Amino acid sequence: MHAAISTLWALAGIIAIVALVRRYWFFMAIVSSDSMLPTFASGSLLVARRVHRPSRIEGGDVLIFRSREMGVTMIKRVIGLPADQIELRSDASVRVNGETLEEQYAISRGSFRGSFSVPAGHYFFLGDNRERSEDSRSWERPYIPFSDIKGKIIFSIPRRQNLPTRLTAPPSTFTSSFDRQIS
Repeated sequence: MHAAISTLWALAGIIAIVALVRRYWFFMAIVSSDSMLPTFASGSLLVARRVHRPSRIEGGDVLIFRSREMGVTMIKRVIGLPADQIELRSDASVRVNGETLEEQYAISRGSFRGSFSVPAGHYFFLGDNRERSEDSRSWERPYIPFSDIKGKIIFSIPRRQNLPTRLTAPPSTFTSSFDRQIS
């Protein structure tokens, strides 16, 4: 009897530790679109570290965030930090504070043009596959507040060819292994 109680307490302790790690430090997500090709393909499994301070975010980081406007959780690359001036030029280049970004990761840059001034406490995002990405360029409210940023990608596991690109179970039946599917 004593061994069974000890085992139950140990199991409860492990479950509590796993729950705390997932709640405060790390989480997993599955990519559900091709907006971040070639960096992440649809179906890739991502592991993200939660971001608790704005000072941990740098231009070029790939973050998971909640878009209130779109009503979904998304993955995009941070292009603009608070107070940055962003210019999307007709030659498909991106300038941040007057300097052209070297974007080896970006494909299908598109021809969108525009200028953006990132407000304090907010961020400007672009997908790597610009022609297939709904991002700050096209949103009515193009800036995401820090409070909606969920985490920074620390590594990914590419989708295998024989796995589905979307989960078929409704969100209410997801197992605790995955926090969300992201666009």
